[in-house]
Amino acid sequence: MLIPCALLLLTVCSSWQQPGSSPSPSDQGEGLELFWRNGLHMETASGDFQGRLGAQVEWDFAWLSNDRQVQSAVRNLNGSSLNDGVGSRRTRLELDAHLFQQFELVASFDFATGATGFADLYFAFPGGASEDQGENGVNWRLGRMREPIGLDNLAPESDTRFMEQATLHSLQPGRGTGLMAHGLAGGRIAWAVGLFRDGSNGQGAAFNDADWSATGRVAGAPVLEEDEILHVGFGWSHRNLQGDRARYASQGQSSIAPVLADTGWFSTLGVDLAQLECAYQLGPWTLQGEFLIAQHDRKFHEDAEMDGYTLETGFFLTPHRRPYHLASATFLRPRPNQGGWPPVDIEGSNALGAVELKARYSSVDLGDGRVQGGGLNIASLGLNGYFSPVHWAAIEASSVQVEGAGRFEVLQMRLGFQF
Repeated sequence: MLIPCALLLLTVCSSWQQPGSSPSPSDQGEGLELFWRNGLHMETASGDFQGRLGAQVEWDFAWLSNDRQVQSAVRNLNGSSLNDGVGSRRTRLELDAHLFQQFELVASFDFATGATGFADLYFAFPGGASEDQGENGVNWRLGRMREPIGLDNLAPESDTRFMEQATLHSLQPGRGTGLMAHGLAGGRIAWAVGLFRDGSNGQGAAFNDADWSATGRVAGAPVLEEDEILHVGFGWSHRNLQGDRARYASQGQSSIAPVLADTGWFSTLGVDLAQLECAYQLGPWTLQGEFLIAQHDRKFHEDAEMDGYTLETGFFLTPHRRPYHLASATFLRPRPNQGGWPPVDIEGSNALGAVELKARYSSVDLGDGRVQGGGLNIASLGLNGYFSPVHWAAIEASSVQVEGAGRFEVLQMRLGFQF
């Protein structure tokens, strides 16, 4: 579906004239150059059209220990059980097209779970300044995108340190359909604010007028040196919920595990989220933490407060570090061996790429008052291997404490490929 859309876009662009211009023999039939640079790129000679077709594939493998008490609790919760498994976490086709330096189309089509839909689908309009050059300006996005809150939540999913986001992600909004303004102030402070439809999906489902939510974030790096970075940020969201009800659930940071904590549907007029984030990088070592609190306004019951936090660290055994992306105020994965893999010049390249040790402790509490969703506390250790700009692998061992049930262990691995 995505490739026919790309071909249609190319046809439209080839006949599109800039305002005030008229077609001439030299303008017609402009050639389109195709080339490979960690993905299939295309560009017209004038540069009026630039595009990229890519893909992302991630396969997960997981082995879960069989604790009787946890097994019984999970079975009572949703009828599931703790089973080993393997599955596709993400299988996506991606399109990124720049037109006349006036706007950009981003589309990412995911069919990993069988419920096909767009992960991202939005138009971006630069406000007279390139967001990747650290210049001031207001940029706009319209469509389906990630809502601007959280450090890991805004990083590309293939760039986060751990296979899955921390348990507090169950309280965060993910992707929504709406309008967002964002920019970079002072060369190092990223800001974003937007209006989104709660519960909107990849097909653009619409709800009543009361389901609009506002989400914003301000984050940046007061210390930004080559070998040292200090990042701080604050995010918030005021949400009017579809049907005046909410539900939160968590699989405990594994795509293979069943749901381990679940509030079920409960009535609430809305929810206010506040999130703090902080990170410090010194050479190959990074320490980062996030804290989120969710306050629910329940008209006929006592208000419910839920929260979560995470603290994680990573250390590269090779001479690498996580690059910091100013425009989004997030950390990205390293992309070693740019010349190809395996590297031809072993002395000038590391055949293993970048190797990172990692550890994390996270907690989420989904219960308060009459809302009893349980809680999770998870300690994890792992290793990442980034072999080239387009492929990587990760392995993690976790001890999962399920509130009121017991503890079990998870060993999981991911193989990732993206171009």
